[in-house]
Amino acid sequence: MVIETRILRLAEGVERQRFLDADARLQVDFAYSRPGLLRRTTAEGDEGRWLVLSLWRSAQDREAAEAAAAGDEVALSFAALVTVEAVWTWEPRPG
Repeated sequence: MVIETRILRLAEGVERQRFLDADARLQVDFAYSRPGLLRRTTAEGDEGRWLVLSLWRSAQDREAAEAAAAGDEVALSFAALVTVEAVWTWEPRPG
């Protein structure tokens, strides 16, 4: 399993509800159609930051989804609404 965390900020002028609508569309129309996605959730944090947490079956599944997003209209529309501050991936060791 791979845990991916993304820290986002809304792009200038983007309203909270517009972001939430785009996030819901991304989740339904793109993310959950990707092989290997086990869970995805979005949470609002302090100081205008947002966390998107995704659990993937494998690093290869995560990488394939990232490559697919580069050419997907829904994913690109979502990406235009945010600034990514950080992305971390973690693959827990068995045992």
